[in-house]
Amino acid sequence: MQITTLIIAPTFFAAALYVLLGMLIRLLGRQTSILSAKWYAIIFCTCDVISLVIQAVGGGMAASESDKEGGDTKPGTHTMVAGIVFQLFTMTVFAVLVLDFLRRVYKLAKGRRDGRGGLTRNMKLTVLALFVSFVMIYIRSVYRTV
Repeated sequence: MQITTLIIAPTFFAAALYVLLGMLIRLLGRQTSILSAKWYAIIFCTCDVISLVIQAVGGGMAASESDKEGGDTKPGTHTMVAGIVFQLFTMTVFAVLVLDFLRRVYKLAKGRRDGRGGLTRNMKLTVLALFVSFVMIYIRSVYRTV
């Protein structure tokens, strides 16, 4: 039960980050992102589900072998780690897209004479919270991979 919650819980936090970025894109305009707002949730939540399925399959493989005398849990463990690595890869892609979003927002605000088009104070705090949450989930994924 503990392992299951350790695997599943960060996925919901990550999904919240994908939706949050989508909301910021909707507020600031489509020109602030490579992808449209709805595609962040669709693409990255799908990748997270795939990652969870791979981890679950690996966990099942390892669990079924652990009951056997002389059972080999390594293939299941390697499959679980592959799921975590896939999740880590998709989170890295997400991080690159967030950085591109911030670059575009900064460029948009800098290009306007009235200084509008940038992040408000509340939006900056939201981006900061997104960043801190992302870093914590990312560190957890790196730790679990190692």
